[in-house]
Amino acid sequence: MAKILRRAACHGIRVCVGRGYPPESMNYPNRPLGLLSTSQSREIEPMLLRPQEAAKLLAISPRKLWQLTNMGEVPVVRIGRSLRYPREELRAWISKRQRARA
Repeated sequence: MAKILRRAACHGIRVCVGRGYPPESMNYPNRPLGLLSTSQSREIEPMLLRPQEAAKLLAISPRKLWQLTNMGEVPVVRIGRSLRYPREELRAWISKRQRARA
């Protein structure tokens, strides 16, 4: 199978143009065929959410999320200068708040 390569003009990156690689018809003896199919693959949920994604998950505005973060009420992970919100810890935080209200 011939690959067609071209350089993206703005970045100088090589891009494969044409049919996807590897073709699904290619025989892999040690792997089940279902693992190679892109149509059956699930999208992986990220463990850490960006502020906009976390606000959407919590159904609050990004500004309110920022206020809760500054008060130290919401679980947050700092990676360099960026903030990320752990998905599972946010779910646990919601459950904890629901039990506290009851």
